[in-house]
Amino acid sequence: MNIPIKTFEYDHPQDGAACTAHAWAKVPATPTLEEKRELKERIRRLLKEKEAVLVAHYYVDPELQDLAEETGGCVSDSLEMARFGRDHPAKTLVVAGVRFMGETAKILSPEKTILMPDLEATCSLDLGCPADEFAAFCDQHPDRTVVVYANTSAAVKARADWMVTSSIGLDIVKHLHEQGKKILWAPDRHLGSYIQKQTGADMLLWQGSCLVHDEFKGIELDLLKAQHPDAKVLVHPESPANVVAQADVVGSTTQLINAAQTMDATTFIVATDNGILHKMRMAAPGK
Repeated sequence: MNIPIKTFEYDHPQDGAACTAHAWAKVPATPTLEEKRELKERIRRLLKEKEAVLVAHYYVDPELQDLAEETGGCVSDSLEMARFGRDHPAKTLVVAGVRFMGETAKILSPEKTILMPDLEATCSLDLGCPADEFAAFCDQHPDRTVVVYANTSAAVKARADWMVTSSIGLDIVKHLHEQGKKILWAPDRHLGSYIQKQTGADMLLWQGSCLVHDEFKGIELDLLKAQHPDAKVLVHPESPANVVAQADVVGSTTQLINAAQTMDATTFIVATDNGILHKMRMAAPGK
């Protein structure tokens, strides 16, 4: 079945960055219910025939998230996706996410076959930190310990001393700061700035950002809070500082889902990709 594809281009200049991040998305026309049914059945059949497992990120299409779980796969953040694939007996992993997620899965499971629906599905943080430019930047600051966020290419990770996720970045930088280390951080400047403020560490920040989170504005959050005064605010630390400053909880995708599930509040304002809402609503029904 051939579904027509629409392509949209995005150019996102980053002030002070070593390059301009360039991202684009291929958006298929909405399939009919019958086409969706056929696609799902084909995916189920191929997963079984190829002895493969589907792992999906929180940000992908909700129906794809459901299909991953229905077929014995998982829906999670990028590192947990890779861990699940490593521990699963399947010899082939189908990674529904962006390119660096597939690379991370391959790093943890080098003996397995890693497939992705689209190798051109990329992340602006990854694209905004080319390995050659980043290596040159590191060479200019040999006195600094290099810490990179998971949302980077395998080549950038290979240049680092530490690789962290949004859930453990704060603890790792705090540990390094206590040892008197000066840090070179990449690629997300907002996450780096948040960690810098929390730890007081000497951090030189690569000036990258996430196309999605960079669009969140403090003034817009003010308006939402006025409309929903009882709501708790859940924010991913890739968001700008004036958004993070208004958060009741700052955390990774998994941490935000857990917060929605465990907090007493029934209404939440969520500052991250809206793909997370599907899993969040499942974890916290009625909220």
